[in-house]
Amino acid sequence: MSGAECNSNDTSTSVVKLVTLGDVGTGKTTLCQAMCGTVNEAATAPTLGLDFWSKLVHHNHERIRLNAYDTSGQERFEALTPSYLRTADIVLLVLSCTSHDKDMADQLKKWHDMARNNVSPGARYIVAITKRDLVDGTLIAGPMTANQLVRCGLSRYHVVTGKHGFDGAGVHGLWDDVVQAVISCCAERSAQRRQPLSVQVARYNNTTSAVNNDKNLSCPPWRRLHFDCC
Repeated sequence: MSGAECNSNDTSTSVVKLVTLGDVGTGKTTLCQAMCGTVNEAATAPTLGLDFWSKLVHHNHERIRLNAYDTSGQERFEALTPSYLRTADIVLLVLSCTSHDKDMADQLKKWHDMARNNVSPGARYIVAITKRDLVDGTLIAGPMTANQLVRCGLSRYHVVTGKHGFDGAGVHGLWDDVVQAVISCCAERSAQRRQPLSVQVARYNNTTSAVNNDKNLSCPPWRRLHFDCC
């Protein structure tokens, strides 16, 4: 059984980092507020640099702190984004229903490529398509976007309305996926800590080798390795 509360003062035993990515105006901030239970039907000003929110997840008598970094989609702040991605456990890719199919596909490729070139290989990806209330019909992801999802190895996405808070369309399902990703991250770390030291060293060496062989690195290899402990 899992539950969550926002901005709790409890001492958590584990920390998981989530980073949102998406173009300006896709509704990243409103969506983050919705997952924290905030109703925000007014227009939200574009994020300048970065916003931060934290939420406590309870699972099997364990407290897990989810720290979320809501990045700006403005081009002038894009140079800052890789530094937040390098220690991310979960990447939330945010698109908007109001974008044309080609634009949505291009945005997905752009932000997924940025994440893939900066996060650790084990990072989880979640896709949310926002502003469902602003479009008619049932086709949300057109053929170009659907093809790009396949090329990115992303098998599913959530269609949501963030401005109505946690009760907005699709927000519950999205949050359930986030919680499952949080729990999965912590379970994987626990399993790795129980392995013999020789196995842990071998994994470190393999990860370092793979990173050094990456021709598309935009940052030093050592900056990409993530050794946070729960």
